[in-house]
Amino acid sequence: MTDALLLSKVVDGTIMVIKAGKSTYEIVKRGVKALNDIDARVIGTVLNAVDIKKSTYYDHSYYQYYSTENKKAKR
Repeated sequence: MTDALLLSKVVDGTIMVIKAGKSTYEIVKRGVKALNDIDARVIGTVLNAVDIKKSTYYDHSYYQYYSTENKKAKR
């Protein structure tokens, strides 16, 4: 984290990368606080390593996407 804090002082913005299933809420909260304490400009986050197959939201969105495509194909 120390390198990230040093670099965040000299760049226009910082993006936090959060690993799903590994980064706890407390770790992310501590990271955001550390960046805020030095007035770093946090412009966003990236959540990576998400297991899409375990997500019920993915199944729901995939179903909606799939049904939309079927409707277009029938026209």
